[in-house]
Amino acid sequence: MILGCAFHLHAQKNIVMSLSQCREMALQNNEDLKKADNSLRKAQLEKKIASLNFFPKIDGSAGTAYMVEEADVMGNSLIMKGTYMAGLSLAQPLYTGGKILSGRKIADSGLECAKESVRKTRMDVIYDADNAYWTYLSVLDKVKMLERYEARWIH
Repeated sequence: MILGCAFHLHAQKNIVMSLSQCREMALQNNEDLKKADNSLRKAQLEKKIASLNFFPKIDGSAGTAYMVEEADVMGNSLIMKGTYMAGLSLAQPLYTGGKILSGRKIADSGLECAKESVRKTRMDVIYDADNAYWTYLSVLDKVKMLERYEARWIH
């Protein structure tokens, strides 16, 4: 039965591809590698965010209020015709107990781990592509051998 199945394989078209093409296709289409790249980008953003904690934070606000009538607040007359308000605040952390520096170090470590994860995933994809490529070539050789056997002994 195995020989019968093998004899029918010769009717199928062989795929012609080099090892480098196989690797390239695997690297372009692998979901795990895409996830690892996304994790790397996330780690890069987290490092930038951790670096921003060293700089002062500036907040601002603006508003306006307009009332036609005067308001009586605890016996005092309050006139709010055309009142504008604005505010600006600047906050610079002076001492946080090493929290900012530790956050930066953790972000650096996370970035290095993400880089290594991408490298490992890339190597795994290449290994799997190589394994599939050489298995395919081995099967092609076996099919050719069976075709020669068929041509020699069966006809």
